[in-house]
Amino acid sequence: MSESGSSASAFSAAGPALGYLAQVDYALLAALERMDDEADFTVSIETLDDIVFHDADSDDATEKWQSKHTIDQSRSLSDASTDLWKTLANWTAEPGDPNTRLVLLAVADAGPTAALLRTGADRDVARAQERLERTAQTSASGSNAAYYPAFLALTPDQRRGLLGRVEVFDGVLPIAEVQPLLERAVRKSVKPQRRAALVDRLRGWWHKRAIAHLDADRLTGRALSPDPALARAA
Repeated sequence: MSESGSSASAFSAAGPALGYLAQVDYALLAALERMDDEADFTVSIETLDDIVFHDADSDDATEKWQSKHTIDQSRSLSDASTDLWKTLANWTAEPGDPNTRLVLLAVADAGPTAALLRTGADRDVARAQERLERTAQTSASGSNAAYYPAFLALTPDQRRGLLGRVEVFDGVLPIAEVQPLLERAVRKSVKPQRRAALVDRLRGWWHKRAIAHLDADRLTGRALSPDPALARAA
């Protein structure tokens, strides 16, 4: 989770609070969208990563998501972006299974290197690796002082393997604008005029479950399951 932006008070925690709320809503949105194709999965928040999808039978992580929410429109995932390098450092320290998908979800737009790790025809992992290595070797960023050596400590093959699993989704909507996406995700369930009300109920139910999960389930390692109530609604 990441958040920054100006505020009326130097002590305001509005930005970080929005960042944590965004994780909850992004997890709901992703769960709703994948229920069209998948029936058996669970999701956890603030466990192995910001958002984690698990195999329902084995509980193994299949996807680890880092959520970088911001209200600062000038922010970007530049080549020396701390959000980018902190994420890579986290995944370097805890890479998980080699088959686990690593997703960087960001409100900010991708810079030249992060853009090479988007999905699609322009994806170029080898070039991204070269650019990141050059940044780690030449950047004077104090904020990333601990992150560059960790990346360079990997062998070239390990860097390639790590980056090959990374997928960048940038320019996503901030939490204040997620409602229409949630309404679209339930479009098969109800008539258009009833979608907003359904999403409001779903969000209330999901937030209640997320609170219980963060308060208690995290201690036992249990994940949130898209239970039958969510399946029926979506």
